[in-house]
Amino acid sequence: MCTGDDEMNTEIADHLMLYLRRLNAENICVLKCVKDHVSYQKAIGSEILTKNVYAYDMLSAVNEDRNAILINSVYDDSDRSDWDKWVTCDSFSKMSSRASAEFLPAIVRASGSTGEEAMNDDWEKLLGEEKLDVLGEMEHLRWCAFHFCNGYRVMTEEEFDKRAREYIENLREGRPANPRIGKDTDERAHACLIPYDQLDRLSEKEKKITGRNVNYKQSDINNVLIIPRILRQEQAGV
Repeated sequence: MCTGDDEMNTEIADHLMLYLRRLNAENICVLKCVKDHVSYQKAIGSEILTKNVYAYDMLSAVNEDRNAILINSVYDDSDRSDWDKWVTCDSFSKMSSRASAEFLPAIVRASGSTGEEAMNDDWEKLLGEEKLDVLGEMEHLRWCAFHFCNGYRVMTEEEFDKRAREYIENLREGRPANPRIGKDTDERAHACLIPYDQLDRLSEKEKKITGRNVNYKQSDINNVLIIPRILRQEQAGV
């Protein structure tokens, strides 16, 4: 119940509970929301509990998404602040960064390191080149799974080449030209949805067309390398 009026919430909740009781319902949670707290019952006839849920830490995107904000910054090499990069980011990319942040404990566990070891500035050296590459592939597989689950498919070579030609033509004609030729958000197609060992070839191909310094394999590895910073931030509570 969230009508904006505590008395109205209570009246509706009471009627609802009586209705559920007549239906012999046993387990139901009715919440009454007001501006500074929520009252709720876990079951009919149970104690009414009150919880202050509107704390700043729970509502603030800076706190709630702090790990995702750092991960998102890895993909943006501009000199803007991490927060400025985040607020201008599209909603799907934010979802992707959140999913990556939630997967970090799995990467730490797979690395064989403890959280304390992962917070060390020498974690990259501790992992070594071979293990770091394996963890980068693990992150890439997670990234692919996220995109497939959200309706994306592999962009074909023909689609990529067509978008490349359109990009070059738009540049030549002085029209707006999006250098992200490997990502088609309208058709939900992405050129990076390929095996990890094929990313270097894709990066070189795109670099020759657009001149952008892209390294898709390194992007996955960077999501691993940022873990120490994220863990230290969590420990400091900032």
